[in-house]
Amino acid sequence: MKESEPADEISSAQAIKQMYRFFDLCKRHDLLKGSRSISEEFSTLTATQVNNLVLIRVILPCNLSRIMDMTGLSPAGASYFVDRLVEEKIVHRQIDPKDRRQILIYPTDRMNQVFGTMDSELDTFIKKRMSHFTQEESAIVEQGVKLVCRELDAYFRSRNCSLLTRHAKTEEQR
Repeated sequence: MKESEPADEISSAQAIKQMYRFFDLCKRHDLLKGSRSISEEFSTLTATQVNNLVLIRVILPCNLSRIMDMTGLSPAGASYFVDRLVEEKIVHRQIDPKDRRQILIYPTDRMNQVFGTMDSELDTFIKKRMSHFTQEESAIVEQGVKLVCRELDAYFRSRNCSLLTRHAKTEEQR
């Protein structure tokens, strides 16, 4: 967007790119800040393992195949990664009650606590940014975000990496 161009006059594609860049910047900032505390809490993990942990946390519980899809790790690499997480008591393995041939990886209370703190900070950040919106503006933003998330989920689902599908199943189970 040009300096002189009003924010309301940018195209939809430009607005989405700008939104993506803002989210990416916020994500990188929060992950850097958060990964310091994660790195301190899980100090025996490498930086790559911490990054992969951040990636998979949103899909847990899941099987090893799903971890490979999310991280791009080979079967041996994903297995070693999960072994390290189990060793550090960050995740645990459990037989899937619906299919005893499947082993599911679950987060431990320790992992949930560390990432719960990060999520609370993100909630505070979002509420602070949206606190000056009117109810109508909040509803418009929420509708737009849901639409973008639905489209991105379809994109990732086609690559076997859906986030929303997992959350919907998790919510139904509760």
